[in-house]
Amino acid sequence: MRKLLLPLVSLGSDAELLPDTADIAEWIAKIKGNEADFISYETDTLLQAQHPAVLYPAAGGKFYTPRLYEVFGIKDTILSNAPELTISTVAGDVRLIKRTAKKSGFSQFRFSLVSPLSLEYTDKYYHDEDEANEALCSAYSALCREMRDLGVSGTVILSDSPKEIELELLHGNKYLWSVPENSLEDVLEFSRDIVLPAASVPRLDELSDSYTLRNVFIKDADAASLGKALETIDKDHLFTAGYRAADAEKDYWKKLSELEVTAEEI
Repeated sequence: MRKLLLPLVSLGSDAELLPDTADIAEWIAKIKGNEADFISYETDTLLQAQHPAVLYPAAGGKFYTPRLYEVFGIKDTILSNAPELTISTVAGDVRLIKRTAKKSGFSQFRFSLVSPLSLEYTDKYYHDEDEANEALCSAYSALCREMRDLGVSGTVILSDSPKEIELELLHGNKYLWSVPENSLEDVLEFSRDIVLPAASVPRLDELSDSYTLRNVFIKDADAASLGKALETIDKDHLFTAGYRAADAEKDYWKKLSELEVTAEEI
């Protein structure tokens, strides 16, 4: 019976709930000469944990959000000046994880970030919501370009409710949006690639009738959802995807990578 293993794509990770202090101490000893903090530790080790299961890894996740406030100069959730672009700490994180990626045999990696307008902030500078949002989205786009220049292949954008200005400024091959089912159509107005929750796979026929789909990433798939998706999407454009929650099992990535679809399920 023919079996099919689909490539596994990471959408990022949550920080560990109770990291081992001995592991942190060991990690600090290995990075002498580099400035780093707990976010750096999580970014580096959570990427490392994706080896060897994940074919297309992603560093970062929701835990990385404090870095965005720092980059854009938002202090205590107050935007008091035009968004800055101070990326020295981010650049240091990228240098660290490039080393990890190389050791793990990852030829490339994305970076997972919350969307710009997922950031909670109060505008005390523009006094105009639309202008402030556009400025923040433009700064976010510039950050993503800078990160690509540093060696990051693209950005996974996490959002519960993407806004039109975000999608207008942040779409194309270098961006992959991960959103809830009720925002799928919003993303497909600007992108042909989509992350689809496993429970939403029955909607693939409807979506493919209304939009041109290129690559489909089934988040937290099982054999049944992959088999159903293969009825609509060619296997060369279908991927298993995952976002590792803080309370996920240690073998989360391994289990997803070993998910097989048999000929009967195809």
